[in-house]
Amino acid sequence: MNNEGLQSLLYGFISGLTEFLPVSAETHRMFFTRIFGMTPEPPILRLCVRLFSVLGLLLACYNTLMRLRREHKLSLIPARRRRRKPDSAILLHRKMVISTAIPLVIGLLFTIVCKNFADVLWLQGVVLILNGIFLYLPQFMLRGNKDARAMSGFDSLLIGISGSLSVFPGFSRMATMVSVARMRGADKRFAIELTLLLCIPALLCLSLIDFFSSVSVQGSPGLLSCVIASLASFAGSFLGVHVIRYFGRRPGFTAFAYYSWGAALLALILYLAII
Repeated sequence: MNNEGLQSLLYGFISGLTEFLPVSAETHRMFFTRIFGMTPEPPILRLCVRLFSVLGLLLACYNTLMRLRREHKLSLIPARRRRRKPDSAILLHRKMVISTAIPLVIGLLFTIVCKNFADVLWLQGVVLILNGIFLYLPQFMLRGNKDARAMSGFDSLLIGISGSLSVFPGFSRMATMVSVARMRGADKRFAIELTLLLCIPALLCLSLIDFFSSVSVQGSPGLLSCVIASLASFAGSFLGVHVIRYFGRRPGFTAFAYYSWGAALLALILYLAII
């Protein structure tokens, strides 16, 4: 594999992995492109890795998605023809995903306005510090055990708005949405599964924005580079989902908070090296 192929492999894997960890995927892509001289980041390459990240997520969440679909279809059948009642908890989970996705996707549309901040290293450093604070705060609060049956419409609104903060490079959707859900009393595993499902419409929305960006940009990486990056992104995203689920069984995300602050330091070092 030549140097360009290796770069595409690493770019895709890192993008897919960090998309579902409580660290900023945008920041990691920025670090990678700067360190390996891929600036500016090719929009078509970003589009490919996002779409294949969605495929990896769909595979990892297949059982959950099928359960939501099955209970929804059952709820549409007249009561006298049902063999059993639909699971109310799963139906409410589905309803909460939809109600939370609306403010999330609306907020992500501002990515078009905020994309100019992607190259402002000192600002990314500040946002990374805030991202670490988001991850650190929930450990000082009482552990909640709420699921969709106990969460309100206001909770859905807050979680959706917090996810839209990821339009600012340095914020992670997983970090902000899981942390806000936990602050509102949600069980950590439920918060993670909810956020993973919400990443599907979020990534599709961002992929649409990347598509229009790629149309207006002259030049693109080769087909082989896009294929390698896409497959690596698929593998990285599938692994990332399982890693975040593993941490759902752990006490907290403090390790990722420290990692986010370390990334902030790296952003500051790169900023000082440039000026």
